[in-house]
Amino acid sequence: MAKTKQSAITRIVDLLANEGQKIVDKELSKVSYTYRSLNLRDSYGWGVYVDGKLVRKGYTASSPGIKKKWYGEEITGYEAVAEYLEHKYQPHPGIDLAVVAAMPYGEILQNAEGNVKKKYEVIAVARNEVKALSRKFKNAKFGIISHGKQDNI
Repeated sequence: MAKTKQSAITRIVDLLANEGQKIVDKELSKVSYTYRSLNLRDSYGWGVYVDGKLVRKGYTASSPGIKKKWYGEEITGYEAVAEYLEHKYQPHPGIDLAVVAAMPYGEILQNAEGNVKKKYEVIAVARNEVKALSRKFKNAKFGIISHGKQDNI
């Protein structure tokens, strides 16, 4: 029975990893902001967790042109997403798929906050895709984490 369970988990992890990459790719095809530093473009990623452990992860293929200074710290999108997936995300028991846009100013663009006059597509497509994917799995939960707080929807 243990072999059958492990086989099922492996198939689910493979499926979620594939879906995570598709969701990131679809999001990147729909963004409406202009790439300058490439930091936001390379801040998209996904991770699959099993019983709290990160077992698969993926990132966008692009790399940043320059580091972005954010509250005095120089960061790249890739570093932000890797840090989030590997150290900050709090997975649920069982199997989790997390799809993220981890660059902190992504939400400012998405919501037209501060000096930004227009709302840009940053993560909404991915959010909708993950929500639709969650409906395909019995007992799946969908949530949004923003500013360190999670909202289950």
